[in-house]
Amino acid sequence: MSAVQSPGHLSHMRFHEFYCFDADKIVEYQALWDIPEVMMQANAWPMAPSLGRELCIPGPASGDGLNRPARDAEPSRVSQQLVIDRLTHMKRHPAEGEPEGGPEKMEMPRFRDHRMNWYGPAGIGTARGIEGFRNWH
Repeated sequence: MSAVQSPGHLSHMRFHEFYCFDADKIVEYQALWDIPEVMMQANAWPMAPSLGRELCIPGPASGDGLNRPARDAEPSRVSQQLVIDRLTHMKRHPAEGEPEGGPEKMEMPRFRDHRMNWYGPAGIGTARGIEGFRNWH
């Protein structure tokens, strides 16, 4: 989260940035800035209201900051593939492929616990569990 100054008021913006390095050079970059949240704070919201609640995302439960133990390449590769598989399934549309289906095409139970919390960006909001995600998102 980053604090930014708007005219006369403090505001904040959630964001993430991921970098892929190869030989000390950035070869891939992904970023998401929650600009709609800043628009909400400025009372300049141009969209329909969110179904979920916009909340400040809590930090790790341990509150102990970064933990950088030595990494084992094989579990790291397996974790990386799991994230890629999850992202691939999450963007599937129910009308995609044969036979047509519904949200089960995303295979959320394979990748998420049924008790998960989804801390969504402005315009979507926070949801509890897979059913909450489907209802609000």
